[in-house]
Amino acid sequence: MRSSSLIRLGSLAAIVGGVASTMLGLLCVLQTGGVALGSIENALLKGNYENPVLTTLLVGVLAGIAAMHVLQRQHYSLPGALVSPVAFVGVAMTVGANLLGELVPTMAQLAIILLIVGVLAAFIGVAGLGIVTMNTRVLPRWCGVALVIFGFLGLPAMLSGGIAWALLGLPWVLVGYALFQAGARLSERPSRVR
Repeated sequence: MRSSSLIRLGSLAAIVGGVASTMLGLLCVLQTGGVALGSIENALLKGNYENPVLTTLLVGVLAGIAAMHVLQRQHYSLPGALVSPVAFVGVAMTVGANLLGELVPTMAQLAIILLIVGVLAAFIGVAGLGIVTMNTRVLPRWCGVALVIFGFLGLPAMLSGGIAWALLGLPWVLVGYALFQAGARLSERPSRVR
């Protein structure tokens, strides 16, 4: 698979995860404001919505981080080479802890430890990846700013719920868009003949 295709697939996954999280935040605001949403409101009241949306967001984040690495790896210095795997492993640990806690309730303590370490590594890594993205100048500067915002505001947003879900998702919609545009530009360039 060509790198431009991999970048575009990763960007689409990041957009889907970001949109799912953003829509959940907006639905929570509407539900809190008393807007009747029918079957959506019933699902919100039952409380069975956060884990699937969180997993969708995090899988999209994983794909987005991988796409960013493929796009920017030739422009990285040592910090970029370090923060990309830290962000990826942190998000993967968070997904694993989420799934472990849901599927094997007897291992809840291990899931909590994995979750704490994973969340901290993910948010520090993503914020670092945002700084590296601003320095490499492969993606627009606002893309790096969105990652830094996600890194610094992500943990408090994740803990508070509600509209904060939109704060978690919106940066990844923007990052996914920037990645998709970059992948499209790569596919337009003619390949060199050897």
